[in-house]
Amino acid sequence: ERVSVSAGVVLNATIVPFDAYSRNGELQVYVRNTGFRSARFTLSALCEPDIAPLLAKPVSMFAQAEVLIKFEVLAETTIGTKHLCSVTLADALGRAVSTVQ
Repeated sequence: ERVSVSAGVVLNATIVPFDAYSRNGELQVYVRNTGFRSARFTLSALCEPDIAPLLAKPVSMFAQAEVLIKFEVLAETTIGTKHLCSVTLADALGRAVSTVQ
């Protein structure tokens, strides 16, 4: 099977404010296929401290398309803490093409 690979970039990643121990948290990530062909990507995120692991998400994008991907975020503590996330976009071959924090 032929794999279509394209360049991409993470434009922005933001955690929407939420209450501790709630499932109302959301990580919003804007990504763009900066290449000239449609392709599949994988978006992964690691947030700290005390954030439950987030499952990576597959993303299909047309050439030059921009997409909003949302992750459900669950804080595992009641303490009001500033959370930081590292978000990585990988191409169809699994190579990291863009990472932001």
